[in-house]
Amino acid sequence: MKRAIALFLLAVLTLSLFTGCAKKNTATETEKGSDESAQNAADGETTWGIEPLTEKTTLDIAYFSGVMHSLPIYIADEKGWFDEVNLKLEYSSFTSGPAMMEANESWDIATTGSPGVLVGMLGYDVYCIGNCEYDAVLNLYVREDSPIYQAGQGHNDVNSEVYGTADAWKGTEWLLPVGTTTNIVLDSTLAMFGLTEADITLVNMDNSTGFAAFKAGEGDGVCLSLSVAMAAEEAGFKKVSGLDLTGDLIECGMCATKDALENKRDAVKKFYEIYYRTSEWIRDNMEEAEAYYLETCEIEGIACDEKTAKYICERRNSPTIADVVEQGRTAVEYDAYAKRPVTKAEADLLVTMDFFISTGKYSDADRETILDNNMFDTSIAEEVYADMVAGGRWSE
Repeated sequence: MKRAIALFLLAVLTLSLFTGCAKKNTATETEKGSDESAQNAADGETTWGIEPLTEKTTLDIAYFSGVMHSLPIYIADEKGWFDEVNLKLEYSSFTSGPAMMEANESWDIATTGSPGVLVGMLGYDVYCIGNCEYDAVLNLYVREDSPIYQAGQGHNDVNSEVYGTADAWKGTEWLLPVGTTTNIVLDSTLAMFGLTEADITLVNMDNSTGFAAFKAGEGDGVCLSLSVAMAAEEAGFKKVSGLDLTGDLIECGMCATKDALENKRDAVKKFYEIYYRTSEWIRDNMEEAEAYYLETCEIEGIACDEKTAKYICERRNSPTIADVVEQGRTAVEYDAYAKRPVTKAEADLLVTMDFFISTGKYSDADRETILDNNMFDTSIAEEVYADMVAGGRWSE
């Protein structure tokens, strides 16, 4: 039976989001954005020209703390862009995609990495309704005296910049959120040395907890993402591998529950367009977006500074809504499934699925379940895009 999880960050995040608790350089801009939105509403207009819902509607949002794919949600809410279209957001905060999916009865929409998307598709009535980001900063760290670091680089045939030898990696203990994107990077690194998870020990900890435990002397290595990864470098720990070295393609997706798609579809569509519009706004307003990202980390107690926020935001890789539609229309070669063509949107997600199949976490039957049931549903993207074109808000 599915069960909802009450998370302690909910109260903190919700309070921060709805009391206008702006910090640092975003304070003036946030107030300005809210004022502009209020004036737009008074004039019967909206920032993006989106027609408001006829009555105020609440969407429950599963908010992934401290990651790029959540940033458009926070910014749009602070700017008042959801209010303009009669949307009210209620938040639950998470630091793990699988945990988010287990709590799916408590939310309507979520953004998460591909491992979380797969959990939702296979275990719950959750559909992926669009690619919203590609992961960029996922790193593996050890202490300077680690045999892996001391062995130096150049001891595998895949990437000469990765540290260690097979003997140095074998038998080590790693702290990480098991079954998530950092797990993929770790397994890909092991494969470079002819090793698998069976050759090491995995200890399941979330990003921040794992870093704290590693600093306290636990484990031989730690797998970290985003601002926490940058904090590890500032603390003097040594990066021995990472997503930039393994070359893994790790898609992040926007998800919706079956209930939300059936009973709150109009609200989901308004949210969808504002999300992707805000993602474009981030690209064109990077300095302000960096300040917002730093603000979210401060609210959620995630280690970050201005330098780190800049580093992470500059590496974001986010599609436009037109890109999402094109991915859903484009067929690609995919030999593992012959019943129908597989779209680019599905294929990018299946990179993670196929990786986990190779490790025994999932099976070929699980892949068939996802594709047979069209769990990557691009209908929302198509409907929103059609509305945007018809309304003159986007040119094909």
